[in-house]
Amino acid sequence: MGFFRALGNIVQGKPVFEPADGAGQASQNPQAQTQPQVGQAPQGPKTIPVVQIRRVECVDKGPQMELQVEIINDSREDILLDKIRLLGTVRELDTTLRPGEARQFTVYKGDRTPNEPRGYAEVQYRKMDGDYFSAIHQVRGRKESDGYWDVTEFRLQLPIKDLPA
Repeated sequence: MGFFRALGNIVQGKPVFEPADGAGQASQNPQAQTQPQVGQAPQGPKTIPVVQIRRVECVDKGPQMELQVEIINDSREDILLDKIRLLGTVRELDTTLRPGEARQFTVYKGDRTPNEPRGYAEVQYRKMDGDYFSAIHQVRGRKESDGYWDVTEFRLQLPIKDLPA
């Protein structure tokens, strides 16, 4: 190999010397480049854990109410519940749930409404690797005999949102 050819290989990012017998051809095989390196995990589709509000209990205290919900981790991995946004409030949850685990939380204490509750509850949570998600639930209610509305149900709206880091 001549000097200028070796210099051209350096400029192109190729090895300076190439074996003439074809032994170096294996490194140019495109299939060999797509194999994961030893110690690297293969990259598959992203898993999105599902967390949802299952049970609702609305405790009326005159013109005030206390809303208790059960939140369940319907995924196959541990998640950290961060917070819930509901009826104009934000409640920090800061609780880890194992797969299939459910916990009860008091998520609202405040005024009852004479109007049908509309809108959404947002449960924000993250996987242990730091990837954040948001599960949006439609708020449903029932009018009571005293004229106020109680929250009776949360309906999970799919798809789960993958939040930016």
